[in-house]
Amino acid sequence: MNVPGQARQTSAFGYLAARPAWSATTAMAVAVSTSAAMLWFYAMYSTLFGQAETFSHASTFYLISLFLVFLLRPTRRASWNAPLNAWFIVDLLWALASVAVFLYIKWDVDALTMRGSGAFASDLDRTVAAVFILLTLEATRRTVGGSLALLAAGFFLYSVYSDWFPPPLKAAPMPLERMIDTMFFDTSGIFGLPVAIASTYIVIFLVFGALLFNTGIGRLFTELAFIFTGKARGGPAKASVLGSTMFGMVTGSASANVAVVGTITIPLMKQAGYRPQVAAAVEATASVGSLIAPPVMGAGAFVMAAFMGVSYWDVATMAIIPATLYFWYVFLCVHFEAVRNDIRPWTGALPRLRDSLRERGHLLLPIVLLVILLARGMSAAQAAMWGALATIAVSYLRRSSALTPWRILDAMEKAIVNGLTIFTACGAAGIIIGAVSATGLGTRFTELLVLLSGDQLWIGAILAAFIGLVLGLGLTPTVVYLTMYALVIPALVHLGASEAGAHMMAFYYGMLGELTPPVAISAFTAAAIAGANPMTTSWHTMRFGLLAYILPLVFVYSPELLLIGDTAAIATMVVRVFCGMLLIAAASSGALLQSLGWPARASLVIAGACLLLPSSWWSTALAVVLSIPVMHGQLLAERQGTSLRSARES
Repeated sequence: MNVPGQARQTSAFGYLAARPAWSATTAMAVAVSTSAAMLWFYAMYSTLFGQAETFSHASTFYLISLFLVFLLRPTRRASWNAPLNAWFIVDLLWALASVAVFLYIKWDVDALTMRGSGAFASDLDRTVAAVFILLTLEATRRTVGGSLALLAAGFFLYSVYSDWFPPPLKAAPMPLERMIDTMFFDTSGIFGLPVAIASTYIVIFLVFGALLFNTGIGRLFTELAFIFTGKARGGPAKASVLGSTMFGMVTGSASANVAVVGTITIPLMKQAGYRPQVAAAVEATASVGSLIAPPVMGAGAFVMAAFMGVSYWDVATMAIIPATLYFWYVFLCVHFEAVRNDIRPWTGALPRLRDSLRERGHLLLPIVLLVILLARGMSAAQAAMWGALATIAVSYLRRSSALTPWRILDAMEKAIVNGLTIFTACGAAGIIIGAVSATGLGTRFTELLVLLSGDQLWIGAILAAFIGLVLGLGLTPTVVYLTMYALVIPALVHLGASEAGAHMMAFYYGMLGELTPPVAISAFTAAAIAGANPMTTSWHTMRFGLLAYILPLVFVYSPELLLIGDTAAIATMVVRVFCGMLLIAAASSGALLQSLGWPARASLVIAGACLLLPSSWWSTALAVVLSIPVMHGQLLAERQGTSLRSARES
């Protein structure tokens, strides 16, 4: 059985480097490595010298990606280099169909584009277009899963049979031929903005991250995290949060974060006294933050920048405070968990800062260069490309980090293979957006959401949050954001939310599937490393990631958290939320300076929630009234506990 996204892939370049005898597997390795190299060099060439016309550029990138999907996600085989079976013929036919569509487009792309844009597509054009739509759906099923493939197919069928639905979904149906033309030729179809963003920006950032990964920068981040937090209370868990924060800033991948940082920190957390499910949850929650941590965020951030008509640097800047708040909350939860369970500071040996920086500090230079180039206004794709080239150059400053030609090719292949899920998801999202645009469903859904909310923003925000959570249980973060963009964001803006707040809310709820059971992919990965129960781990992950469920609702009312507004208002709101998060983290963990009883925890939750509301004197006063008695009691208990410990020691 083919399990989407779960096949264990062996590097094709690594296989060929061993100089194997010629066989079917060798031929497969040549096909995979050649296609991945073509895709990489095409992306780099387009960044350096400019792209071809939109249809030609997007089709080249996307169809090579589809070809790779059918080779790398085979049917009823664990990976591309597993022994062939009878289903290989089916995989080969899908792959050859991708090649056929590619050649048909490239045979005379200008004439094909003119026929399509002028509504003069021939029967053969439409047949090829229909095959292409099927290729997209099948590739989506193999990489993302059946849920997104069915959703995209459902939206396509809805656009053709929309008159069969009851109001408010009922609409004038689109002719089948016209919808096929839209999906293939139109920029609101499969070759629309999501695929354009993937082929222009996302692929370059994936290469940048893969090159850094192959230099061993993950070890540097882990060492720095232990140096700065190892001797603190609950040190290994705090090192997990800090290490995941730093590693996530350059990968934008939760799974990679868990795999690199978690294999080191989870065993140490267990050794320090954290329960296995808690250790796994800490790592998973911190790793999910990589999707929202600039400068390299999740793929949805690039799409958000395009939809909002701003630069990627603007989106990354808006994400600074929310990302800081997220990791601050996880850090606090870890600390209070250590207080409640009396987990003492780490007593093992720690790396030396001087040694770590001398051996691997040069690997930070490409990240600094990337930030500088983005801040100076360079396009995200070009900044990432120069960052990738700088990574190759500085890696040779130490033999241990040197990116040899084979390591470069391996990084390139990893980047492309890891990106296939994003690329095909963007194609499926193009079907959804195209159907919504063609039928006017977005407008009707906006009207319905406004009606259900009674013209109240807070009700609309809660409904939007629920929609985002449900979508996140079956779709990737990028697709959740794209679907929310088509159906939900317009309603929030209509109800009074700022455009930036509505977009950032949708972006945050897109990632919550990584935290929320029964999906919680990152939690399940971390649980496997910790030897913990996956479902128990995922519930702890929700507790540690509680902020991610609350903070997007705050964006809607308080865009100051996105650095929008005057300095005083921004500073006031940031301080309020920082304090509110501290109180809520203490309540959820059951400790502040000492363990907390349930009445005290309830008081802190209410006080913390008051501080998350838009700034007002009554909410601030209520927070103070509820929290001060609890804090006073904690100070007395801590003083008494310190006295008892001193008496025992004497």
